[in-house]
Amino acid sequence: DRLIAPLQHPNFRRLAIAMGLWLFSCTLIGAFGQLYARRVFHATYTELSAWSIAASLGTIVAGLAVGHLMDRVGARALGAVMLILAPCFGVGWFLMTETPLQFHLPLIGEIHTCWGMVLMTVVSFLSAGFYSSVGLAHMSLLAATAPERGRTLAMAMQWTLVGLIGAGGSLVGGYVMDLFPPAGLSLTLLKNTHFHFVHALVILHALIAWFVVVPIFLRVRVKRGGISVLEAFDRIVLVNPLRFASGIYHARIMASPVTRRRRMAAVEATGESGAEVFVLDLAARLSDPSADVREAAAHS
Repeated sequence: DRLIAPLQHPNFRRLAIAMGLWLFSCTLIGAFGQLYARRVFHATYTELSAWSIAASLGTIVAGLAVGHLMDRVGARALGAVMLILAPCFGVGWFLMTETPLQFHLPLIGEIHTCWGMVLMTVVSFLSAGFYSSVGLAHMSLLAATAPERGRTLAMAMQWTLVGLIGAGGSLVGGYVMDLFPPAGLSLTLLKNTHFHFVHALVILHALIAWFVVVPIFLRVRVKRGGISVLEAFDRIVLVNPLRFASGIYHARIMASPVTRRRRMAAVEATGESGAEVFVLDLAARLSDPSADVREAAAHS
């Protein structure tokens, strides 16, 4: 009875199902992407390690901004936006080619690789932040939807359900991989690269995320859910990405114990970014001890 009780709460149950299916769609690709790179592009283990390192760095960099954005738009809105955007990085798998590349890195020397490996290293860095944002939004919503009574057991129960549902993705991914011939299908992509199992898995991942996970996730309701998903999409996505990144960086500086000049410069840079999501950060500077900072905040 204690194990079943948390699932009687609709929002808690919906969140568990949504995140379980999200993990299912992610494990569809999982390690099969690296198997594809080894089989088709003959990737070295060093090149595959570069993917993992890039993904770790991307997660670290994104972690500096995700918490700030979550405070401004809400975990539900941010999670929904990231669920929509993250699968878009799967396009990188369709752009991989064996075009040789050679370049020099300081302290390392000459690097001999191909376009596909470099492309996916960059994609790993960029996509890791989006995927990790979904996990952070999940943890925040889990704390908000877990029942007060038996909260610890309820959280453990949800992680168990998410893991059980997600584990099925590896089974399905392996099954799809076995269906494809070693050389892939006759359908060709860029530079005579054949349509292979990884491309099918990427499509499945996106379809499950967009048409199954997102609708269930949007039915999760919390008392303080922040702004709407459409408004969050408008504030986060439909803006200049470089100016938006600049706004995040300078918004963090504004709240840091820095000199008056640096706070004033950060306020001005944040205002110039033009991103509406940082209005609250600028409003907070209206009570800054420095008159120059207050004036810059009011002007921005």
